[in-house]
Amino acid sequence: MWEASDISSAWLNLMRESLNGQVFAHRHPDFLAVAAVHGTAHLTLFDQSMWDRYGLAANAGGKIAANTFVTEREGVAPTDDRQKIDGFYGVGNNSIRTLQRRGAVMIACHDSIHAIARGVVAKSGTGDPDMVAADLTNNLIEGVVLVPSVVAYIVELQNAGFTYAKAA
Repeated sequence: MWEASDISSAWLNLMRESLNGQVFAHRHPDFLAVAAVHGTAHLTLFDQSMWDRYGLAANAGGKIAANTFVTEREGVAPTDDRQKIDGFYGVGNNSIRTLQRRGAVMIACHDSIHAIARGVVAKSGTGDPDMVAADLTNNLIEGVVLVPSVVAYIVELQNAGFTYAKAA
């Protein structure tokens, strides 16, 4: 289980490397990688329409103009050579969609959604944070699992036998 809280950290790369190592080197084809996402990393779990509607790029530090974290590299497939850098398993394809296709689970934090919503309303000076939070919650990318609090859920994952790793 990877705790991801900073959008600029290498959490997607670390998850990909972990999956590759466990599946290919250690021969654990059933290895399950989970991303416990909150903080600015949580912005990656909203579809592009939310980035556009609420100006989420500004919340990402202004260095990231769009949610490119979801997009899978065009033309990649599970049949790609494992050593191909820009292939399905390679460093050139660190995408949420590919990780999900490989079985990884993305966990979204409802508390983070509310914090993001409050920030959006504070920056714009208009709107209802609860309405923005509802809109963001309804527009998580496909396949994301929503929990009340990722920080609390991390404990549940550890109690279920998951190993904790922080993607700094």
